[in-house]
Amino acid sequence: MIAERGYEDVNEHDIIRRAGVSTDEFRRRFADKQDCTIATVKATMDVFRWTLEVAYSSGCDWQSGLRASAWAAADYLDAHPTIVQVVAVDLLAARNEMLRVVREDALMFSAFLIERGRATAPDPEVVPAGAGLMAMGSIAQLLTHRLHKGGPVEPHEMVRPMLYMAVRTYRDEETAKVELHAPRPPGSFVVRPTAEN
Repeated sequence: MIAERGYEDVNEHDIIRRAGVSTDEFRRRFADKQDCTIATVKATMDVFRWTLEVAYSSGCDWQSGLRASAWAAADYLDAHPTIVQVVAVDLLAARNEMLRVVREDALMFSAFLIERGRATAPDPEVVPAGAGLMAMGSIAQLLTHRLHKGGPVEPHEMVRPMLYMAVRTYRDEETAKVELHAPRPPGSFVVRPTAEN
């Protein structure tokens, strides 16, 4: 409903009616619309974080793990366009600071995966402070810009250039260039949407 109408134009009665539950059941679970939205977004982001962490763990080192998690993230974005629209655009537009905090928390986790590259850098002290956060911010900005324009997001096309930029921050140019042609890791880690989730 947020994707359809925006956060401000959705009320508790809309949520209760769409969910097919009683007002008492809603009140038993949530204090209000904000509480319901935050709980839903957090649960969704938990799945996203789990997806990325499992993919990352499949790699034998930071670079291969980051590559696997980047492809898993692209798969997730492709499989869940409504969730991406809500988190990347609609929550940003909402006049609600708590919702923005929840959104930023999801970005911080991805930045943390990128920042693990500092331990692999030839000279970690040379890497700018907050490099992972800056890289993730650039990715989020590009994604949000594409969604605002209404064009196709095409997350899989973003994977290789974004990996190149992330790896180049911590390693040398030749190591980063590997990402421009590296094959996609085998397997899929995405939890596909169902009626239950």
